[in-house]
Amino acid sequence: MIPPVVPLGIGASATYGAADFCGGLAAKRLPAAAVALLTQAVGVPPLLLLAWLLGAPGPGLGRGLALGAVAGLGSGTGVLLLYRGLAVGRMSVVSPVTAVGAAAVPALFGLATGDRLSAVALAGVAVALVAVVLVSAAPEPHVPESPVGAGAMPVGQPAAAFAARLRQPGLLEAAGAAGGFAVFFIFLKRASAAAPAAWPLVGTRVGSGALLLTAALAGATLRRRYGVSEATDPRGLDRATWGLLLATAGLDTLANLLYLTAA
Repeated sequence: MIPPVVPLGIGASATYGAADFCGGLAAKRLPAAAVALLTQAVGVPPLLLLAWLLGAPGPGLGRGLALGAVAGLGSGTGVLLLYRGLAVGRMSVVSPVTAVGAAAVPALFGLATGDRLSAVALAGVAVALVAVVLVSAAPEPHVPESPVGAGAMPVGQPAAAFAARLRQPGLLEAAGAAGGFAVFFIFLKRASAAAPAAWPLVGTRVGSGALLLTAALAGATLRRRYGVSEATDPRGLDRATWGLLLATAGLDTLANLLYLTAA
């Protein structure tokens, strides 16, 4: 019999992926910091209502909110870097790198703090990490590879080409996003043991909202001072963009609830 945590985990992963897809599209229309901040803000009222409906605050609410706020700092960092990576890099590279890193780091952290993973699970982590390296080094679709028979490739050129691909746009942001989300997952699990139902997620919104608001204000100040502008869609906050923001917020909240239930 499959334990309930498996479908919950798969559902959370799929929903996080859908939220990232919508957020990545929105980040091509608006600055990444604005997308991250708006999606967090529009998700607060329904989250507060949902938290109250799922269970009244308990005695561990303060600790749960505090741990949730720390998780929110990681989440805010992850979201900001992910949307930035999706805006400047390839979604087919940025998304899997972020996803696998965000899953593998908490798994390894759990192993280091006493959790037990089966040999199959450990093998899965290892294969996933190797896959991320291979995906990260995949060539751009429009860049032709060296034709076979065109002559011997100089010694060291394959390694140099491989290293160059690892420096493609969006990869650094994806790695940073993976680290941020790993912090989010680690601390949210601890918050779920302290506070009931969905209340830890309220703390995550406070932490991520404060971080993202600071980042948005700092970014706007720097852009005004130095006359730098981000390349965004001139349509800005039209109906389609609002639809993407609402979809991102809703999917992100659902994914968090699925993960919190599984944790």
